[in-house]
Amino acid sequence: MAKSCLLFASLLIATLALAAVPVFAHAAGFNETKKLIDSNVACDELTDEQLEEIGEYYMEQMHPGEAHEFMHQRMGLAEGSETEEKFHINLAKTMYCGELSTGMTGMGMGGMMGASSSLWSFNSALFSVLLILSIIALVLLIIWLYKAIKRRK
Repeated sequence: MAKSCLLFASLLIATLALAAVPVFAHAAGFNETKKLIDSNVACDELTDEQLEEIGEYYMEQMHPGEAHEFMHQRMGLAEGSETEEKFHINLAKTMYCGELSTGMTGMGMGGMMGASSSLWSFNSALFSVLLILSIIALVLLIIWLYKAIKRRK
């Protein structure tokens, strides 16, 4: 009985660790972009490619992982398309440079910011609840295993 509980605990820990790997791997890809943002480089010194990376970074912060891809689909942005690049550039100009964007990509961003804020809140809340429940389950399992081992002595 104790072996099966120990196996369950090991599988639970491994699952939680593996679930965190894509988040950390994706975040590691933005290290250079984060350094660029933290350097406070003036907007007129940034290339469109750097602005696009900054916009991508900000979108990832608002909608991490699959939510980011979902937002691209919802707004009709094809991965690697010129429209997607312009969207991210305008997002960076708005959020990093403080400029107001205009045109279709600007309206798209406004729609994304307003209509999806509830999705972002829901995803964050769901993740937090699942994380807390997982930690509670792990603590209870460890306590139960400890008591089971003590009874065998």
